[in-house]
Amino acid sequence: MLKIFQILLLSLVFCGILRGDGVYVGVVEFQSKGITPRNAKILTERFRKELNKTEVFTAIERDVFYKQLKKAGVKKTECITVECLADMGLLTNLDLVVGAHVSMLTDSSYQIVINLVDTDTRIVHKSKTVDVMGELNDVIIQLELLAWNFAWRDPPEFLLMKQRLGASDPKVLAMTKPKTVGGATRRSIFIPGLGSIYRGRPFAGGAFLVSTAACIGLTSSAVGKYSKLQKTRDSKLSKYRDATVGDSIIFYRDELLDIDSDMSNVNKSIITYSGLTAVLWGLSIVHSRYSKPNMDDVLTSRLTRPRLSYDLARRTINLSWSIG
Repeated sequence: MLKIFQILLLSLVFCGILRGDGVYVGVVEFQSKGITPRNAKILTERFRKELNKTEVFTAIERDVFYKQLKKAGVKKTECITVECLADMGLLTNLDLVVGAHVSMLTDSSYQIVINLVDTDTRIVHKSKTVDVMGELNDVIIQLELLAWNFAWRDPPEFLLMKQRLGASDPKVLAMTKPKTVGGATRRSIFIPGLGSIYRGRPFAGGAFLVSTAACIGLTSSAVGKYSKLQKTRDSKLSKYRDATVGDSIIFYRDELLDIDSDMSNVNKSIITYSGLTAVLWGLSIVHSRYSKPNMDDVLTSRLTRPRLSYDLARRTINLSWSIG
């Protein structure tokens, strides 16, 4: 009976780990060689986000992780060794910590050395050394695959397709095209809020879309009401001009004055609602253009001269340069 209870308990614990309940992971900023610090940061963030997508681990945000390290008095955060990663995990009260080193070997080849360390036992859960042929975007694809490998889960088909075709394939580029400022601005010019939604801010975009649509509806309703009043006024004005009896003249005059007053109020409403529409539409364009951009997919590098190289694996001659 005791053995059965132990087996059930272990099963529950294992299932909890697979669901990611309480399994918190810290990702140390990746070290790099031949890669700009900004690109190294982007690689780190892409790996962290992919860990969360596995639903096995909960990778805490970079700012939270380094804020805890700063409180603990840690100044140097560059590490990849088991001891160093385990110490960082203890200081931040995390279950697991990931560290990696990404090196540029040649113009079109990279190497990833990555470790997943258990904080309490100081044991390496997983350690991988992977060589990548291609561009930095191919390195991102490999890191995303490693995130699923570390979670002991099969990667999604889309990710496998990116690996098969390569980051430079037109189909992959079309599906993973970075969300640009220009693209967001154009969308918001045609439909308010669409640019914000396009840049990954659905709540702000939805608010702009709904509020602007409401103002457009109110403006349209006021214009319709003004048009009806105008027709009524024309009819009353015709009767006023045809009237010959004093009482009829006074009656139609008073009605025309009331209609003019109503038309003036409706006209003010039209100006107010159309002004609000213009302001909200303009704000949606500004928000889509100047809100904090998502730089996850945008890799840059220092300005280099054109370089000619020969790829032994692919048996091709490559001409490459970069502008950052």
